[in-house]
Amino acid sequence: AGATTGQKINDAKYHSYGSVNTHDVDSERFKENVQRAKLEVEASRSMQYSVEVSTTTPYSGEYITSYVDGGVSRIATLTIQFTDLQDNTGYKLSGHGKDVDGTTLIEDGHANYDGTVWWRERTVTGDVGLQVLSRGKFDFNTSKFDGTWFAS
Repeated sequence: AGATTGQKINDAKYHSYGSVNTHDVDSERFKENVQRAKLEVEASRSMQYSVEVSTTTPYSGEYITSYVDGGVSRIATLTIQFTDLQDNTGYKLSGHGKDVDGTTLIEDGHANYDGTVWWRERTVTGDVGLQVLSRGKFDFNTSKFDGTWFAS
């Protein structure tokens, strides 16, 4: 995907940490992974107060991502909006994406001020119903992300 004038393009790298063989949106394993990601980000937030946290505002906009799925390198585009929750807990994530499986909506997600993040997407065109959990860390100074993904 090309950039339009004035549009900032950023990178993200994903590494798979497994997938369920079915696209069952009620998969217990998928739900457990979402809950685990939420708890990890929450635990990271409690540690933020003991270390210096970047005050850089995260970039809201388009991210070009690369990931490996079934041994094949792929590219996806994500448009992420970071909304400061104004309660010292971090940012709510919203947005949408597009990859080989179709178009997605970010339905839930949270980023701490230190960049520790998780979000859940649901595919709405193409492989409808597929959910993807992403977690990892943004470097808000460079607008880069490194993390893992897990598909339902």
